[in-house]
Amino acid sequence: MGTKSDEQVMAAGSIRVVNHCLICRSPILFETTQKIWGSSEQNGATLTNICQDCREKYLSLGVALVNPETDSVIVIMDEAYETIFNQPIPKEKIVRVEETIIEQIYARLRVSQREKNQESPEGQISTN
Repeated sequence: MGTKSDEQVMAAGSIRVVNHCLICRSPILFETTQKIWGSSEQNGATLTNICQDCREKYLSLGVALVNPETDSVIVIMDEAYETIFNQPIPKEKIVRVEETIIEQIYARLRVSQREKNQESPEGQISTN
């Protein structure tokens, strides 16, 4: 049997949902009065999908690109978002994207890291 507050929540039509942070995967408990299942806009990433610690740590510097269907996420710097998407930074700093966008950004980061390693003396392999 629930506590009085649980009964009040249920009487008001709210639903308690345990989800996980898309970045650190820690559990998040939140209440919603909105329909959980519905259009893709309702099921999209929302601020409640990222815990307060990750919002402060990551979204203060960048934008989270998320694919809720696969739980994929990448946070890119604000400047990179504006350059890549040629759009202003969204207020909520969370953008739902297709998996291919996240994969392309990861691939570009891997190429950049390889190029950086080849340029630095520490990244070079001796052939002697």
